[in-house]
Amino acid sequence: MEGMSGVIFLVVFFVIFIFITILPQRNAQKKYAAMLQAIKAGDRVVTVARIIGVVVEVDGENVIVDLGAYGDRCRVKMHLEGIARNLTAEEATAENSKSDDKDKEAKS
Repeated sequence: MEGMSGVIFLVVFFVIFIFITILPQRNAQKKYAAMLQAIKAGDRVVTVARIIGVVVEVDGENVIVDLGAYGDRCRVKMHLEGIARNLTAEEATAENSKSDDKDKEAKS
């Protein structure tokens, strides 16, 4: 009976390990893939190298990002997965949550 409790402990530990590590990682991957699919021309993005730019063109799995500042033009063609964050979408989400908070306060 004592050997059986060790096996049960390992199974329970493995199940907890899956819930703590693997499932959140899958959710993050799905969220990242959805963010990449939603990128369009005109979006401000942050690359994996932490460079901020504006998407000029989306061509399948490649994007052209304008990294220029102060009127300079520096366009780089990169793979879509080279984009870490979409600042335009994050700002829109933040504005929507602020307006929702204001609506809730006005109703109360």
